[in-house]
This record gives sequence, C-alpha cells and structure tokens, in this order.
Amino acid sequence: MLFQNKKYDFAEKKLYETFFSNTYLIPLLIGDDIGRVEKSETISTERIEFAKEVIAESSKIITEDFKYWLTEISKAKLFAQRIRDFIGLQKLIEEEAVGQSRTDLIRAEMEFVKTIIY
Repeated sequence: MLFQNKKYDFAEKKLYETFFSNTYLIPLLIGDDIGRVEKSETISTERIEFAKEVIAESSKIITEDFKYWLTEISKAKLFAQRIRDFIGLQKLIEEEAVGQSRTDLIRAEMEFVKTIIY
C-alpha cells in the first residue's frame, strides 16, 4: 500500500524492515537465485523455507511496478552496503559463544536496525 500510494520513503523503510526480518524474502521476490546464508536465524520466520512459502502465497498479488521498484532499490549502493553490514553482524552473532561479546553484538545489531527503520 505504501508503494501504491507513492509514499516511497515509508515503503523503503518497510523494505528494510522486511529484509531485516527475513533476509531471503526480497531476493526471492525479485527472482535472485539465493541459497541459505550462514548467519544467526533464531526463529523459523527468519529461515529460507519460510520465505519460499510467503513468496509462493503472495506472488499473485505483487505487481510488476512493485517488483521493478524492489529491483532498483536492491541495486543501490547504500542498500547493498547496509545489507552486507547487517548480514556481517548476524554472522558474527552466529559465531560468538553466549556471553557478553555476543550480547554486545546483538545490541549493535538492534541499534543498526533502529537507525535505518525509525
């Protein structure tokens, strides 16, 4: 709805929020060939299997204009850098043993997300 109502700034924030919730949804939606990324996935909605189910159910209602917009945004340097940074943090979290360092990484990830979507 945000995209259709030309509220592109809000739509872009929702795009990031969606990506941060499930890193597979956007690439799958625009047709990118993506495999599982070795990163922190603590709940089932963060996994590739969930993304594939969502895409299968929603592909009929996604417009070509929206797909084009998603594709263009995902090609942007800033978007790509933010995604690399986010996945990098998730990989560090995955590799870190439970303790203060992992807690600090989780906080850093939360702050990173907050600065982009709020």
